[in-house]
This record gives sequence, C-alpha cells and structure tokens, in this order.
Amino acid sequence: MNTTTQKRRGYSKQNAKRRAQVRRQKGILLLISCMFFCSVVILGTTISAKADTKDDVPEYTYYKTIEIQDGDSLWSIASVYAPQNHQDTRSYIKEVCALNHISENQMLHEGATITVPYQSALRH
Repeated sequence: MNTTTQKRRGYSKQNAKRRAQVRRQKGILLLISCMFFCSVVILGTTISAKADTKDDVPEYTYYKTIEIQDGDSLWSIASVYAPQNHQDTRSYIKEVCALNHISENQMLHEGATITVPYQSALRH
C-alpha cells in the first residue's frame, strides 16, 4: 500500500469516528430533550389535577328549621347560612322567602320558625 492510500484510510477512520461521536451526542441530546418534555407534561398534569380536586368536592343542600331571635332579619340569617359560593345574598333571601311562603318585606317575629337551606360537603 502506498502512503496516499493509508492517508485516505486514516482520514476516513478519523472521519468515521467523528461522525459516530456526533451521532452519539445528537442521540444523547435528543434523549435529554424528550425526558425534559415528558417531565414538563407530567408536572403540568399533576398540578392541574391537584387544582381540579379542590373544585370537585360535592356540596349537598340541607334544610334546617331555626327559631327567630330578637333582632334577626333575613339579611342576618343569610349572612350565617348562605353558602360561601352563593353569588348573591338577595337570591338566597328570595330562596328562603319562597321556601317559607313569606315576602322579603315581611317582618320576622321573635319565636317564629323558618326553614333555611344550607350546604355542606359532608353527607348526612
């Protein structure tokens, strides 16, 4: 073999080694990128699932008969029994009035009883 052929082969071997090394580096980079992407997806799904569980707790509506005390009004009763997620106190008062067949302007008398709805996450 002459030296020119050996140089070509040596050059080809070095070139082949370099290409193999670059291929390995690209493979490792691809693997790391895939692992990072999967981690982000799993973390995002976990956070989303935890956030959803707070809203998934069912609330049940119950009814309670209460005795009117001196100074009670529909508004004070609503402030105690209306659910926290109730959008409007006035709509809760309308619900109480409909349930008890009274008007919103009607005076509540001490010792009288009315039925009020309330919500609880506990099943009774």
